[in-house]
Amino acid sequence: MTMADVEKVEVVVAHDERATLRAGDVFLKIDADQLRTVLRSRR
Repeated sequence: MTMADVEKVEVVVAHDERATLRAGDVFLKIDADQLRTVLRSRR
């Protein structure tokens, strides 16, 4: 999937700690704490 394939990006949940976005069938969690994001991506 490329961004050209995505018609819209939806904010599913957003608060001080994290935002969860949906783009088509893909869910993306974005942490406010960048270190936590790096640690999770290495698991």
